[in-house]
Amino acid sequence: MEIFTKNGDPRKRNDYLKYAQKYRPQILKDNKLVICKVADLDPLYHAMREAYYTTEIGGEQRFAAVFEKNNAKD
Repeated sequence: MEIFTKNGDPRKRNDYLKYAQKYRPQILKDNKLVICKVADLDPLYHAMREAYYTTEIGGEQRFAAVFEKNNAKD
């Protein structure tokens, strides 16, 4: 979360804000992440983990429940 501090990388911060805007615009207000209730923490966590994605077929928006790094050798 250090990217959201004053000394954080503004490019990364803007990238996360754009990502959150795309998938969960309700947690943004005036270009800032806003947490008003405990239920807002899940969308924040998923945005920080870049867990949201849109399926290629059908365009359904989902979030990943499991994170695994893909290796080009696999």
